Amino acid sequence: MTNRVASTVLSLGIGVVAGILVTVVTQVATRSTVGGIVDGEAWSLNGNGALVVPLVGIPAVLGAGWAALALRAIGHPWWRPAGVGAAALLGVLGLAAAFGYLLVGRDQAPMAGATVGLLSGVAALGFARLVRPFDRMTIAVGVAVAALSVIVQGEATGLLFPLPTLVAVRTLGRRTSLLIDGLALVVGLMVGIVAAIPLVFAIAGWWYEAHTSEPAG
Repeated sequence: MTNRVASTVLSLGIGVVAGILVTVVTQVATRSTVGGIVDGEAWSLNGNGALVVPLVGIPAVLGAGWAALALRAIGHPWWRPAGVGAAALLGVLGLAAAFGYLLVGRDQAPMAGATVGLLSGVAALGFARLVRPFDRMTIAVGVAVAALSVIVQGEATGLLFPLPTLVAVRTLGRRTSLLIDGLALVVGLMVGIVAAIPLVFAIAGWWYEAHTSEPAG
């Protein structure tokens, strides 16, 4: 297997594993009892509330993955830890955007979301700095990402995260290989999410029957 094929297979595999995790965690959240009341309104992860998992997880995986792939395309030695760190950061920021109102109240939720969006934009520009010193185009894209992240109040800003890094490597990396590996990551993620659904429901059904069946005799 050539290095080119191995690279694409690795991206595909990472996407599949991430997709399976997203589906499993979503199912766990669906059956959880986590919830409460904020400003007189109830919230819960049970049922539709569990959709926060893919809404946070998918942008985090794709955003961090594409940014890490951009670093790998130019042979950056830190692309692995940088990618893991970016995914963790985007996950935390995504959860903060989704649940910030639990800490500050619903009235202050827009301000909290805008703050999360600003932090996400700053982080995106900082990640691009790993590539090389800033140029004007990278800064312009980073500022635009930060502004748009503030406008959408931090929602799904993980998808915007890699843009400054991709701009920074535009004349340095192997753009064709970056595109192929990036698409492999997307395909792998979708395959993992879909493939895990019947498995999760089968395990959930087995668990339900094991804990609800009456003892014999």
